[in-house]
Amino acid sequence: MEVGIITIHNHLNYGAVLQAYALNKAVQKMGYQCQIINCNFEPGKGRQFSTSKHMGEQIKNLYLGWHWAANKRYREKFLDFERQHIPITDTAYKNLGQLTSKPPRFDAYIAGSDQVWHPLLLERQIGKAFHLCFVSPEKSRLIAYAPSFGVNEIPGRYLEEIKKYLLRYHALSARERKGQEIIFALTGMKAEHVVDPTFLLSAAEYEPVLQSPSYSDEYILVYPMELGEDGVFLSLVKEVKKQLSLPIICVLPRSFSYRWLLISDKVVLDAGPKEFLGLCKHSSLICTNSFHGTAFSLIYQKDFLGVPHTQTNSRIYGILERLDLCRRQITSVNSTRIREILQERIDYSQVTPVLQGCIQQSLKYLKNALDS
Repeated sequence: MEVGIITIHNHLNYGAVLQAYALNKAVQKMGYQCQIINCNFEPGKGRQFSTSKHMGEQIKNLYLGWHWAANKRYREKFLDFERQHIPITDTAYKNLGQLTSKPPRFDAYIAGSDQVWHPLLLERQIGKAFHLCFVSPEKSRLIAYAPSFGVNEIPGRYLEEIKKYLLRYHALSARERKGQEIIFALTGMKAEHVVDPTFLLSAAEYEPVLQSPSYSDEYILVYPMELGEDGVFLSLVKEVKKQLSLPIICVLPRSFSYRWLLISDKVVLDAGPKEFLGLCKHSSLICTNSFHGTAFSLIYQKDFLGVPHTQTNSRIYGILERLDLCRRQITSVNSTRIREILQERIDYSQVTPVLQGCIQQSLKYLKNALDS
């Protein structure tokens, strides 16, 4: 049986690339041939120079210009990872018309994971493709694995279109409980609550694609998606550094604030997916407000701290709630409270069995969806 996956796989984002890699590997481990459908409607962009005249943005521009070679390596490492480790269709589909007129042929199609079902994507061609609009449910199985809507409520103008797409699926799941609720409200169908694909592989199974850092000293790894409300994440990182007296290694995402350049002991501009995994594995503690930063903290059984993401925190909170780790996410910086949390190491003997239960349930859903 041949399986095609449609997901966000070609963006310069660690989570997007690694979840695509993990889902493909998980399906292959079940004994199926599998490829990622190469939808290249909106290829990922590298770090861009800012047009703002704000002094901070000009500092960032100067920094990126000075380190242009590292910025180039950043992009090349993502492309190399995809070429070496993610099997994709020979055809690169440039638009929905091309995909619809000559779609790739598979026995089953999987949509997911990540925010492929965000309603605003329906304004663009890729959004319809992520709903498998180019596949006939009479000829192939349509499976959803851990898609996210990225919102708590679907705007009214998208309800009927999304409902139409959902009713075509043979197996439905969602990464967040809110997604479960949305699917049930629209269709009356029960969707399975499953984990993000990155959890479907163990830490040991990431070893073949991991590159360890060249330095061996202890460090705090910071992977920031934003500064946080009123700069609370920046304040948290400063306080953690002060209390632990450890250097900060900051892995910068595609879009970042210049302020991270000012407080970090080492800034990593050229980490690809392999280097990102290595930095997570060998860190002493991880500070992040990224969902996948949190995911790999759990996979590598690291102590971690974060703050709520101002726009997409439901997915982070969802996994922390399932594992009773919501206290690892703070909303204000208090020295005494931070000291208490840092001293209160995560008891992975309690966390891991719960997480493994979620993973096994998710694998069972995926296997049943493909076998039925």
